[in-house]
Amino acid sequence: MTPDVVSKIVRRMLRLLPVSLQLKVDDWYSRCRARLLGPGARAVLTTSWNGDLLVGTRDLTVGRALAFRGAYDRGKIEALRTLLTPASDLLVVGAHVGSVLIPLARNARRAVGIEANPATFALLEMNVRLNALANIELYHRAAGERAGVVRFLMNRHNTGGSKVVRGESASNILFTYDRPETVTVPCERLDDLLGDRSFDLMVMDIEGSEYFALRGMPRLLERCGALQIEISRLSIEQAAGITPLQFLEPLRDVFDSAQTSEGGVVREFAREAFDDLLRFCMRTPDISYDVLFRKKSR
Repeated sequence: MTPDVVSKIVRRMLRLLPVSLQLKVDDWYSRCRARLLGPGARAVLTTSWNGDLLVGTRDLTVGRALAFRGAYDRGKIEALRTLLTPASDLLVVGAHVGSVLIPLARNARRAVGIEANPATFALLEMNVRLNALANIELYHRAAGERAGVVRFLMNRHNTGGSKVVRGESASNILFTYDRPETVTVPCERLDDLLGDRSFDLMVMDIEGSEYFALRGMPRLLERCGALQIEISRLSIEQAAGITPLQFLEPLRDVFDSAQTSEGGVVREFAREAFDDLLRFCMRTPDISYDVLFRKKSR
């Protein structure tokens, strides 16, 4: 059997365990992997559909997809590419190691990536150079509603799950099972950081900080053509510590429609039905939905 088949079998068996035990096994597995690679190893190089990407040695989420499946979120990225032209400007908030930013930037005129995790940002900078992309501008910042510094959890097994400490995130086992390091990172309003720029497409996935980032970028929202954002009950209620209705506040009067999909079925929601969209996305605590908000004028 190939390593990928073995990995799939193990993952299916793990799903039979309580979530707390699943997380402990994930943490143990990622630590073993890092030890096998050696104390001097900080990242592994993956060659995938997304590009040549360095990923942390303990990252077994995005890293596993890139190494074993040869791609990460390919379907989502290909759908987003249809919204870009060679004259488009792109903003990715929560760029991680560049698995979404880098393939999308190939179809854009200019791209901006925002990433708060200092360890991940260092890999992101290297990955942009590895892929020889001169049209990407990077900022090491947390996006928020005010300038300052914030406490930040640097997760190890799922580096893409790293997040600003808010609500229950400092003590919730779902966020701390892999014993993340807590650091301070600079935080800035994106309206202040990016001035009067406009973007044809904005992609945001920042693990519960979306609401606060949106409150700090009303001018950018008014000037953007489309926004894809991750919505999950876990991130809204536990990582952010806000209500679902609060989450919609910065978006409700800006966008005219939204769409998401489940099992290949695309669901469309007009502005008047955004509450229905929210109820759809909040049905279960452990499922995240990528939601595309759009305007009629674009």
